[in-house]
Amino acid sequence: RRRHTRYGTVTGVQTCALPILRPEDYSPDLLAQARVGWTENAFNEHCTAAAMGQLVTTLCQAGAPLDLIGMASTFPLEEMVHVELCARVAMRLGGGAPIAYDPDDLLVPLDPSLTPLQRANELVVRLCCVGEEFSLPMLTGCMGAASHPLTRAVLTRIVRDEASHGRLGWLYLDWIADSLSLAERDRLLACASEAARPMHEFWQRQLVDGRPMAPIAPGFHDMGWMKPEDYVALARRTLEDQVFDRLRGYGIG
Repeated sequence: RRRHTRYGTVTGVQTCALPILRPEDYSPDLLAQARVGWTENAFNEHCTAAAMGQLVTTLCQAGAPLDLIGMASTFPLEEMVHVELCARVAMRLGGGAPIAYDPDDLLVPLDPSLTPLQRANELVVRLCCVGEEFSLPMLTGCMGAASHPLTRAVLTRIVRDEASHGRLGWLYLDWIADSLSLAERDRLLACASEAARPMHEFWQRQLVDGRPMAPIAPGFHDMGWMKPEDYVALARRTLEDQVFDRLRGYGIG
């Protein structure tokens, strides 16, 4: 109990004050989808917390600037707060959905032959320049689409925290870019492309011949979801303009 109170004091999260959502107002099918969706959101934040802890360790090993390490050190706690918030939405929808996973998959696998600096380069590009830079506009879009106070409040908090996560990637590249070899730039481009592949695969499942796979159900936007066609259009723009175009500015691509 003291630990929960401490988190609330440190982060400003007041989960007990979140708006009420009434499951009986929605269809069973929509609730089932939303429970899975918000449970997956919580799990993804959990995975990101683990990866961000890995990033902090790797930045220390690489001798990165102290201000960047200090900035990154706040990310794991912020991600764990997001886990709790997403999980509470799932619980208010009727309960979390089961997820099977391998704990060893929580960390990003890295080639052991890489130097500490190369490992840091890769994690920053994968996690911050691709993952977090992509997530922020997508979460912002969902926040704007959310029509229920509960999902809008949770997404607003997550968006507020996530803004600095992508920014770290570009600050790191400001520091390291001039010393990157051509081979390292090519390797990092391959890492970025691999990190973006699941995003492509996800949005390709949202549409069939450019149209949503199913009609929008009543209460859809209450769950904090964008229309599939809007999501896909924003995802494409974000990856090209805010991820790969910016990486090209550092000679990666």
